[in-house]
Amino acid sequence: MPCRNILAVLWILFVCTPIPRASAMPLVLPQEQEPTTREAARPTPPTVVDEWNLAADFAKVRQQWEPLAEILALLKKVRIAWQELGKKQDRLQDCAGRFPHPAFGPLDSVEWVRQSFGKSLSAASFPRDPLVHTYSIVARDPVTGDFGVAVQSHWFQVGKIVPWALSGVGAVATQSFVEPSYGALGLELMAKGKSAQEALDLLLAKDEQRDVRQVAMVDSKGNVAAWTGKSCIQAAGNRKGKGYSVQANLMDRDTVWDAMARAYEGERNAALPFGERLLAALEAAEREGGDIRGRQSAALLIVRSEPTEAPWNDRIVDLRIADHEEPLAELRRLWNLHRAYEAMNLGDEAMSRSEIDAAVAHYSRAASLAPDIVEIPFWQAVTLFTSGETERALVIFADVFRREERWARLVPRLPASGLLPEEAVEKILKVSRN
Repeated sequence: MPCRNILAVLWILFVCTPIPRASAMPLVLPQEQEPTTREAARPTPPTVVDEWNLAADFAKVRQQWEPLAEILALLKKVRIAWQELGKKQDRLQDCAGRFPHPAFGPLDSVEWVRQSFGKSLSAASFPRDPLVHTYSIVARDPVTGDFGVAVQSHWFQVGKIVPWALSGVGAVATQSFVEPSYGALGLELMAKGKSAQEALDLLLAKDEQRDVRQVAMVDSKGNVAAWTGKSCIQAAGNRKGKGYSVQANLMDRDTVWDAMARAYEGERNAALPFGERLLAALEAAEREGGDIRGRQSAALLIVRSEPTEAPWNDRIVDLRIADHEEPLAELRRLWNLHRAYEAMNLGDEAMSRSEIDAAVAHYSRAASLAPDIVEIPFWQAVTLFTSGETERALVIFADVFRREERWARLVPRLPASGLLPEEAVEKILKVSRN
């Protein structure tokens, strides 16, 4: 590099250039008589003139080399800054390897995978890999075509690492000594037309630590690929079915993944919503003994079968339990809340079409799924009241105010936002005083 060449030249100049020494300088001494032999043997103490000349000589030397010393100090700072820049470039290359841009190279070759991964799958990266030993299911809904991943582990924030899914593309679960790049790159490859098996094979071909990985993928056509490395901590294994794969490692028993498959495929669960079937697989794993270490976190991710013009709506479900004594029970509770608010939205849509009976049915279902959430019946009552269903609305308002008085204080604020007519406030509040 140019910087290094400059440093080398300056160092050579510094070493090779002779520095004037004080002993080589002529000193002006006072004229004296020739000393006797005895006096010559004694050392002559330095005179004032000697000391002055030495100080002057060293001052000249220091003055001569001071600018160069400053340059060398500046170049030392440049060298340190250059080294820091190199470290930052290494880190950026590592990040680029984990989350590559399509412009980095063609997506249909092993060479692209090698370049894109960079250092991320080398032996040096192995000690940094999170130890996300777990059980999971990755699947494509045979009815809607939606993609989903469900997972539980004795590891903090499993939902941040294991599940990956993209509308119109597929889903990935990456676990064991987990390499998250399998998620990002697996989806990238499938988005460019690779099947689940082709994408997985390309990534495994590069991974020096493939024997400790556990990965499953499903593509847009429902093709499934799965891998359990021979060095995954036992009990470890996977089972593939039509449009799904279940996988587990570090389990208490080697029957976990078969139990998960039976729960997902079973006739009893076949008619259930997609998310319900994914949860059923996790709950079956737990009944079979689950993770030998216990429980800590869980996640459920579902995306649409095809992308829409509003990508923020393509992720249907994204529930994560970061840390909990009973993560599956908490995930089930949040799933029920999701379904409750989904039913509320369906009720609002039915009301917009003046389908009163259908709307009431959806609202009732929402209330039954989340009986402790008082806000759900409150907004149900507001919607019914503004739609002319006054008597039905007042009955619900009365129950809401009885359970939590704060909702009565909210009513007078709604007309200013256009959510209630002004004349309705007194009529509604009257039921709170009965």
